[in-house]
Amino acid sequence: HKSPKDRFSSVDELSQALNQLTEVQSLGFNSPLSPLSPLSPLSSLSPLSPLSPPSPKTRWLLMGVSAIALSIGLFGLPKLLNPSISNNLPKEAVAHTRNFSVVKTLAGHQDMIWAVALGADGKTLASGSEDKTIKIWNPKTGQLKKTFFGHTEAVRAIALSLDGNLLVSGGSERTIKLWNLKTEQLIRTLEGHQDTIWSVAISSDRVYLASASADRTIKIWNIHTKQLLYTLKGHSDWVFSVAFSPDGQTLASASKDGTIKLWNVQTGQVLHTFTGHQDAVRAVAFDSLGKHLASASWDGTVKIWDVQTKKELYTFSGHGDRLTSVVFNPDGKTLASSSIDGTVKLWNWENHTLIGTLKGHGDWVLSLVTDPSGETLVSSSKDRTLKIWHR
Repeated sequence: HKSPKDRFSSVDELSQALNQLTEVQSLGFNSPLSPLSPLSPLSSLSPLSPLSPPSPKTRWLLMGVSAIALSIGLFGLPKLLNPSISNNLPKEAVAHTRNFSVVKTLAGHQDMIWAVALGADGKTLASGSEDKTIKIWNPKTGQLKKTFFGHTEAVRAIALSLDGNLLVSGGSERTIKLWNLKTEQLIRTLEGHQDTIWSVAISSDRVYLASASADRTIKIWNIHTKQLLYTLKGHSDWVFSVAFSPDGQTLASASKDGTIKLWNVQTGQVLHTFTGHQDAVRAVAFDSLGKHLASASWDGTVKIWDVQTKKELYTFSGHGDRLTSVVFNPDGKTLASSSIDGTVKLWNWENHTLIGTLKGHGDWVLSLVTDPSGETLVSSSKDRTLKIWHR
């Protein structure tokens, strides 16, 4: 017999427990991560709680699921028990998510991994860490190929050229470093920012380099001459993220001031300012055609914008805390977002659905990158690891 404390006190409590079990089973993962504490300043956020064993209530629920299934027969659960999102998806969507699993966990950094970049050929993976180093990995084998030293403080930004030969890094000591991955040598150190560099990006033609800083500015550099071309001013707070459009003509920036701006790379002029987020915008990304823009915010949402009409198309919500990164899949239909809630969520933005939630990191997920095939996703975390997901 169950003691009163082990019983569910209401139908809502039973519904919540059933939803948790359904989500875990549909995604093929172990027990979900414990929820985070309410939003608080980044410096004071506590790490995720460790996984805990099921409560007596949950054990009772597991034993009783089969009996419930028999009793409801063909009629399904009562409407008052809200099914999880994954149960509302077509079967192929759930199956597609189940096949997206961790194939490798890369460990070696001594502190949180702020940024990750993947070469277009899928053969080079780079990571930048609070431990002041950059590591180069073989994503196929998981082998550590090289560790670059040179930054005197945290490495918060990483970018790779399409050919995988040029690596750009930015850090808390306010400098940008250019590395030749073939010779494994430092090419140049660029100076000019007055505060932490949060993001760097390389144009597809490898002509321009953009850097975003907590000094509220964006700088555009000529990669060949190493000269500063423009300093873009307009944001009223830290600039967290920059991304070039596929044609290299437009730059998008995301800021702590809650806005996203589009800039003309040739002239340095601002083209448009997107507003709508209720908190800092931590990351921005173009789709493969440059027609849509995705933004991830501390307000817990991902927004999709039409680059041509400048209209907001859709808002996704579902993460339990601040978002840190967003990437489009090359198919243009799906995207992934990461959060300090310790998860990665996969979204289909065409039909406005959550495809699934990837769990496995033991702490904040800080950065995401996908390969050109869309079959591989790499995540970096405060837990000091990189995870390579494949489907």
